[in-house]
Amino acid sequence: MTARTCLDCSTTITRHGKSGCCRPCAARRTHADPAFRARLEAASRAAKRSPASRARASEAALRTEAERRGDPAWHAYKVASGRRLRAEYDASPEAQLRNSAMRAAAGRKISDTRHAWCPIEYRPAYRAIRDKDVPAAEARRMVEELILADRAREAARFAALPLLERQLARVAAGAKVVPTFKPQFAGPSYTLGGVAPEAM
Repeated sequence: MTARTCLDCSTTITRHGKSGCCRPCAARRTHADPAFRARLEAASRAAKRSPASRARASEAALRTEAERRGDPAWHAYKVASGRRLRAEYDASPEAQLRNSAMRAAAGRKISDTRHAWCPIEYRPAYRAIRDKDVPAAEARRMVEELILADRAREAARFAALPLLERQLARVAAGAKVVPTFKPQFAGPSYTLGGVAPEAM
């Protein structure tokens, strides 16, 4: 009987093999199958999510860390691995989008804290003054003077409006309309002298 050889290499195989390959080549073919790899990865993820598996992995990591804590080579390996993983994460589109949103939010928070004295509509003017290398204290004084001048100008303009327009402006700004109080006479229609107030 002619000996069988592996389809991928010249290794002799037994006649009972169904794949036609030796064990290493059969394993390579199996793991090259996308469907098999997907099933394997799904099973691995499911196993890692179990509480027992997570507890075992945590214990093993803590044990390894305790055993190699004083090893300079292990420390250097961890530092290099951390930097590599961080660089890979920072290069991803998701990280760039998240970091950009976080930086924008942090910038707004810092600006709100530092410039709490300045209304939002005047902050562009403050930044424009600061861009001219004007010291922060001087720029703040200039913006505060601008705010006072604008408010005085607006108060004078408002005072010059007719009464009805002033009332409508207050309503548009959020003032509530309430009915005018009209006192009503609730006492008796007579006096001690016998003459009603209406007749006086």
